[in-house]
Amino acid sequence: MKKVLLFLKRRAGSEMLRYNAGSFMELDRKESVGNVLFIDGGNAELCRSSDFAVHFVRLCGVALSKKKVIDRREGFVLADVRNSCIDVRFFGLDVYDRLSFDSEDFQDVSCAALTARKIAEIELARRLLKHADLIVLDGSLRSKNKYEHAYLNALVDDAKKLGKIVCGLSKTTSDPERGKLISDLVKREGCWIYQDREVFFVKLNKKSRYVFQLDVAKEYAKEVAEELMNFSSDASFLGYPYGLILAHRFAKVEEREKGYLTALFEARAGKEWEWIRDKLKAVDAHDNLA
Repeated sequence: MKKVLLFLKRRAGSEMLRYNAGSFMELDRKESVGNVLFIDGGNAELCRSSDFAVHFVRLCGVALSKKKVIDRREGFVLADVRNSCIDVRFFGLDVYDRLSFDSEDFQDVSCAALTARKIAEIELARRLLKHADLIVLDGSLRSKNKYEHAYLNALVDDAKKLGKIVCGLSKTTSDPERGKLISDLVKREGCWIYQDREVFFVKLNKKSRYVFQLDVAKEYAKEVAEELMNFSSDASFLGYPYGLILAHRFAKVEEREKGYLTALFEARAGKEWEWIRDKLKAVDAHDNLA
């Protein structure tokens, strides 16, 4: 029995030491010296079938410096399967690209619409680059597919040319091993940044119970984390930058809005709505027979 208890004790101890203590850097609060832009987006699926989807998209950019500036854009994304491609059109949002995706790259057409939303967020950040020194995107800078990757690369390249910094801050991770790592990191006191290979994790308020993943170029990591500390004292989500709290709040699409937004799309889309309505009728008729 003693051997069993000793084994369990050693195993528990090893489970608690997933991180490398030498990979921590303590953070110091410093006065904010630049303009910081926070970007987030929200969406709601208004209608879909097996070969098309219509999403309403709301984007928000929140600039925080000496004064608060909020830039909000709204519009629609129509994703339509044509042969082996998914064509994507934007209505509003100040995105004028007409996209074409390979349908094999997506589980379904609605997933393609979500990628289009992410691209619209990235394009909003590109348009507002000149107004900020640091651009913070909600979520990871690690693209989910080659389409996001191309637009993220364009954003980062434009930022470099202008002497700006782009980063992404994620509340969650899809990597189970990093999920276990975070559960250990959160126990460490103080404000710090931790490097795990090419990824950083940060705790931005010493009283917070949350750790976030930070995607940023290594040479800017500590500087960016210390800048974000200045915005991470709001009691509604202690340790999370206030600019992202505001951007999420203003970009969120409520369920109760969907009826009005569907009618608005019908008015804006014009003739596009006619074939969508015909397809929806076919879906409804099939459902009635099921």
